[in-house]
Amino acid sequence: MRRRVVGWLAGGAAGLAVALPAALIPGHGEQTSTASEPAEQRFGPGGNGPGDFMQEVIAAVRADHVYIAPETGVALGDTELAAVRAAATAGEVPVYLAFLPDRDRAGAPGYANRYDALDQLMAGVGEPGYYAVLDSLTLAVTDAVGYRWPYADSDLLQGRPGPALTRYVTALAAEPPEPPYDDTAASDDDGYWGGPVSATAAGLLMGVGGFLGLLALVSIAGAIRRAWR
Repeated sequence: MRRRVVGWLAGGAAGLAVALPAALIPGHGEQTSTASEPAEQRFGPGGNGPGDFMQEVIAAVRADHVYIAPETGVALGDTELAAVRAAATAGEVPVYLAFLPDRDRAGAPGYANRYDALDQLMAGVGEPGYYAVLDSLTLAVTDAVGYRWPYADSDLLQGRPGPALTRYVTALAAEPPEPPYDDTAASDDDGYWGGPVSATAAGLLMGVGGFLGLLALVSIAGAIRRAWR
């Protein structure tokens, strides 16, 4: 029985000494990807393409930069609509905007919400630029293809629809162009531990783990010697 207990203790210590540092070695920890699936993969060729309604929206935005669906109840005169479209092409980066009906009131026009519509619009048009989708004159969602995400204050949408849309598109077009964040490159450069500071911390953890494992082995060795006396 004494030999069996000693064997269990020795085996447990050896396992601890091996497993603890191994758990800290890159490639042995659990890795979870938080990268979202690109819109081109979700709605590009071979994917779940847009329905008839969104195809019409995409074609109109591709041709004229600005599309206001009749279902929104917002009707601009020719002069007002021309002003919004001129603002969309006046900046260094073109703006593509779709004013769509609220899905809750319009039934199911082919998108789950304004964010889904924005994804479909970017993938469908596919041109570098700033993109915006509105489903009311209170809130817009924006993103970009080939550039960093742009921002324009939704308060600019207050007031009469024509001037409000012109103000908002003008603000978007004035956003200085910046390259998009390259999260994948940063991840590749940093490696598993996420940079020099994290790598140093990981090295310290491995050192502590190895030291604790060594102490466990020394303790068990002492117990074995005492058990055999």
